Amino acid sequence: MKYMKNKILVIDDEEPIRDALQRVLSREGYEVYLAESGKKGIELLQKEVNIEVIISDILMKDLSGIELIQWATNQNIETPIILITGNPSLDSAGEAIRYNAFDYIAKPVERNRILEVIKKAINQSKLIEERKNNLINSKKKEYELIRKNWDLNKQNDAILSATTDCVITINSNCIIISANNAMYSTFEFNDFELIGKSVTKLFPKNKIKFYTRILKSYISGKIKTNRSKIADVTLANAKGDYLDCDLSYCTYKIDEQVFHTGIIRDITYKKRLIQKLIESERRAFLTTIAASIGHEINNSLTAIMGFVDLAMQPTSNASIKDKAIHVTMTQVQKLKNLTANLLTLGKQKNSEEDFSKKSITNLNLCMENILDIFQKSMRLKNCILTIDKFENDLLAFGDNDKIGLALSNILLNAADATDNKGNILIKTYISGNDPIIEIQDDGNGMDEETIQNLYEPYFTTKGLGKGTGLGMFVVKEIADLYHINIKVESKKNIGTKFILTFSPAKIS
Repeated sequence: MKYMKNKILVIDDEEPIRDALQRVLSREGYEVYLAESGKKGIELLQKEVNIEVIISDILMKDLSGIELIQWATNQNIETPIILITGNPSLDSAGEAIRYNAFDYIAKPVERNRILEVIKKAINQSKLIEERKNNLINSKKKEYELIRKNWDLNKQNDAILSATTDCVITINSNCIIISANNAMYSTFEFNDFELIGKSVTKLFPKNKIKFYTRILKSYISGKIKTNRSKIADVTLANAKGDYLDCDLSYCTYKIDEQVFHTGIIRDITYKKRLIQKLIESERRAFLTTIAASIGHEINNSLTAIMGFVDLAMQPTSNASIKDKAIHVTMTQVQKLKNLTANLLTLGKQKNSEEDFSKKSITNLNLCMENILDIFQKSMRLKNCILTIDKFENDLLAFGDNDKIGLALSNILLNAADATDNKGNILIKTYISGNDPIIEIQDDGNGMDEETIQNLYEPYFTTKGLGKGTGLGMFVVKEIADLYHINIKVESKKNIGTKFILTFSPAKIS
């Protein structure tokens, strides 16, 4: 039988890059097609239907790599697209994530890196093709079962046709009676390993009893809820690896039998990307703050150098030397506190962090650390800050650094809304059992359209070069991570109030 080479399309407007990639990939046994522009690449894709992987530059004269992904999406082309760029940035990485690029690689492209990514992309292409073939085969079998149970098949067909996520149906005894192809590929089970087996096969070993008890309570009606979605559920695949998932479900009756169908979305990779985005925004934020407080550091150093120089003069007396020591110690302590707060806010977390870990933050202390920095910065130096703080510790679930980043973004936006010279009120208190922080300004306010788009990535009302459009997007991701409710009240030319309600925590 003739060996069929895997076909790869390389799109780049720089000939040396195209030639280099062709040499590397051809030596590995790939059949390489070249296109000098995005439009030429589209023409090749329309002619050659068996392309398994596309490698495209992001910035090209006629059609960018992002626009190529948009075109492929509109044409229902599922071929993995790897984006490469000679100018990596947060914006381009964010765009790649937003439009579902398979991967994002900076130039110069390393040989081992590109070969590893291509291998993964080809595996995904095969899974997509296999899924399509399996779907065709499953449709054939489906027609055979229609006569026996038309209503059940109609329900499942509607669900399977509407989503590419994992779909699973169980009966009242928690036995799996159907699963779609995405379920098999994502969780790596075979048909005989799932169908007719208990749904507990998907539960992590350390949570089997807990998940089973909750599931049976739902099925029996002991737990009644109007919710149809559960976020952050941990499930296990055939290898025992844990997957972070979002679960949507519905319950229905057919011929007096009750069935439960769940739609499972694997969000493990998404969480990692969001974590990287949060860390990138943190670094950008710290760069802004470091520039703002630079003059404060210089002021302290000037005071220290001036008094030390005065104390070193032959005519200086004990009083002057004592004054120099006192000023030096005061300024050094000021610099020490300033750098300690910066390090606290800027401490980078591992992107593989366990999101389920219940960290506890003292919101009062967190806000104090932020204000210690910002009250000395140019962004808030001329603002009138009024602080109404809860008298006791205000403890909430959540990571101190991430909550600090979210509060910092809201506080900076409040300062910008007042042109860095208005009134800002900060209140911390408890309502019921819930810790609450309010940040209110008397700036220019927002209209309803701006509020609706507030958390959209790359949305900004600031001038060119003054905002990335990612600050409030990151705030929302952090809020979702720790179940923080954000309420926004705003009126044009009057001001804006952010009300953040946190999950309470107690130290045992």
